[in-house]
Amino acid sequence: MKQLALLLLLSLSIILRIEAQPITNPCVQATSIHVVVLGSSTAAGSGPSTPDSAWVNRYRNYLQDINPLNQVTNLAIGGTTTYHIMPTGYIAPTGRPATNPTNNITQAISLNADAIIVNMPSNDASNGFGINEQMANFITIKNTADISNIPIWVCTTQPKTAFSASGNLIQTGVRDSILSYFGSYAIDFWTGCADVNNDIDPLYDSGDGTHLNNTGHRILNNEVINAEILNIIIDTLAFTDHILTDLYYENNSICGDSNTTINAVITNLGLNSSTTIGINFEVFDNNLLSTNNTLINTITPLNACSSDTISININTYNGVDLNILSYLINTEMDNTNDTSNITLLSTEGHPTISSTNDTACFGENITLAANGISTTDTTIWYNAQVGGNIIAFGDSLPINNATSSQTYFCESIRGNLFFEESLFTTSTTTTNFNGIMFDVIALDTITVDSLMIRINTIGQQGVVAYKKMGSHFGYEMNSSAWTLWGIDTVQVNTVGDFKMLNYSDEILYPNDTLGVYLHMQTSGSRLSYQNAGANSLTFSNNQLEIASGTGITYTYGTTYYPRNFSGKIFYHHGFNPSGDCPSERIAVNLEVLNPTIDLGSDTLLDFNQSTILNNNLTFASYLWSNNDTNAQITVDTNNFSSGFNNIWIEATNYFGCIASDTITITFSDLTDIQKLSTNNLTLFPNPSNGFIHINLGENNLNNANIHVLDLHGKLLLSKQITSQKTTINLNNYSKGIYLIKFSNQNGSKIYKVIKD
Repeated sequence: MKQLALLLLLSLSIILRIEAQPITNPCVQATSIHVVVLGSSTAAGSGPSTPDSAWVNRYRNYLQDINPLNQVTNLAIGGTTTYHIMPTGYIAPTGRPATNPTNNITQAISLNADAIIVNMPSNDASNGFGINEQMANFITIKNTADISNIPIWVCTTQPKTAFSASGNLIQTGVRDSILSYFGSYAIDFWTGCADVNNDIDPLYDSGDGTHLNNTGHRILNNEVINAEILNIIIDTLAFTDHILTDLYYENNSICGDSNTTINAVITNLGLNSSTTIGINFEVFDNNLLSTNNTLINTITPLNACSSDTISININTYNGVDLNILSYLINTEMDNTNDTSNITLLSTEGHPTISSTNDTACFGENITLAANGISTTDTTIWYNAQVGGNIIAFGDSLPINNATSSQTYFCESIRGNLFFEESLFTTSTTTTNFNGIMFDVIALDTITVDSLMIRINTIGQQGVVAYKKMGSHFGYEMNSSAWTLWGIDTVQVNTVGDFKMLNYSDEILYPNDTLGVYLHMQTSGSRLSYQNAGANSLTFSNNQLEIASGTGITYTYGTTYYPRNFSGKIFYHHGFNPSGDCPSERIAVNLEVLNPTIDLGSDTLLDFNQSTILNNNLTFASYLWSNNDTNAQITVDTNNFSSGFNNIWIEATNYFGCIASDTITITFSDLTDIQKLSTNNLTLFPNPSNGFIHINLGENNLNNANIHVLDLHGKLLLSKQITSQKTTINLNNYSKGIYLIKFSNQNGSKIYKVIKD
């Protein structure tokens, strides 16, 4: 039996974990096997509408879901009989076909098969080969495999519609003989597909009465799976042997997670164990250059071919760069498989953002600032804490003519501000050739990032990509129609590896078609894709469509249509304001200051009076119209002139905001002003355009005089009043403030009037 191989492909484990089917035997998961199929047209894939539906391809996918290193080699060729697959050197009887040395049992053995499946539906009976003749050949084939210690499974014959009576007798006779002779190594390809007349059940007929359709091949595949070939060929070791079959992590991303789980999968490939063993997780921090060990001694004894998963949790929320190694601590016979490969766990962690509230003066231009921890993060500004509209991008928010205090909000975004998607076509590959062309049709605005393609040739390989806007059809042989997209070099370790190819981004708009031509840089190398048969296929989602294309020989050679590109297109589209992860959305407060100073109302003072001008607010600096810089000043005729004084102040607060005010203080002769009682004396209009009407009121007429002065105290005109009402004409004087002094035998009083 094939030696058990340790599967420690961590780079694939996360992807495969998503698509893998449930497996019952951990020993099977940890072992890679090679199955070779011998047969005719049914095994070769005839009948189904697409190669993916053929039973051999279905079975290959099933095995590779269990272990990606599993292989299925299909040597089946249409028209093959049991004589064609007899061992090399066999001499066929006269009139019988000679063996085919490239597709026979000897070839299967030379390929280091771990198991062989033989599928011969009806060609022998159609050629008149009898029951005993066929069985003799099957037994010879089995004995040849036995010599090489390779187990072989033989499929029964299959129903054939409208077969001759003699043909049906041979078919059913061989069917029963295979079931009887091979027992558990026989696979029943008859019961589920035949009707009561031993014809193909119409539900499963592809239309030719000989081959099965998609559903029929599904039945055949299920029969092969139910044969449990893996569980039979994989032996339990004769001693207890714990191995580390996997080391992987969960709940981690570019943003990290507070509870990232590291899982070590331990499998016992041998006899039942009776004791617990220890497992050590060795975590090396590449930033701190330190190692942390976590030892666990609670692994329950494992029965043969059973597994247990042991986990530790690591907080990666704030970012880590770790190398993780796990190893078993025991005294088993074989310790070579007790240590895992090193798993790399690196993440930047969640973004954070900081900002400082700011202050502006009224009407000022100001810029608010916010800073994330990474220069690759994007800062987005919003006008509300929850929801809200985006108002700006970047580390700064400029605000022009700030007139009111307001709160803004910002957050730091890690990752790309778009939705990342991909479209996968098929993993099935039936053709290994050097070139393929296909079309990518945009259903929305997208940017093509990269491709993943299956490559058939091992080693370092260059893949050349060409592109053209518009379909490739009609341009397969026209090299001038194509533009070099790029050349990417990849390392292929296993036949059929999927490899990422990175070229320049290509932006496509709705209904754009991008023609793609891929070929290997070396003429002898091969990429793998699918022969679509007679039916062209399309694969699509909401954003794009991949249309079946054309196989083409190296550099614009012979074309073969239709062919399906086997792989994946990676692209991005739309706007995703959350990226891969956002920081907390924080508030940034802008306070707009508009300080004021009030020096009071304009004032008229006598020559011997004074007043103090100040403000109740505290400012950082002051400047008065007389160049004084104190917080308050005294206004009197010692510091200011008699008559009119226009006094202003500019004060600056601690944020640099300026407040100002102006007051008019007039010094004049106000002697005896307080002795006069002017009952209802009125002047109007005030302000005036030149004529001022005066109504003296009662008891003011005795010896009444009116004098008009300017603010410097100069007498402009005087008038004795002889009636209750009079008018003063100031039209000959300029605009400004004037003083009207009224006096009678009781005293005098001054009024301030304004001429516009």
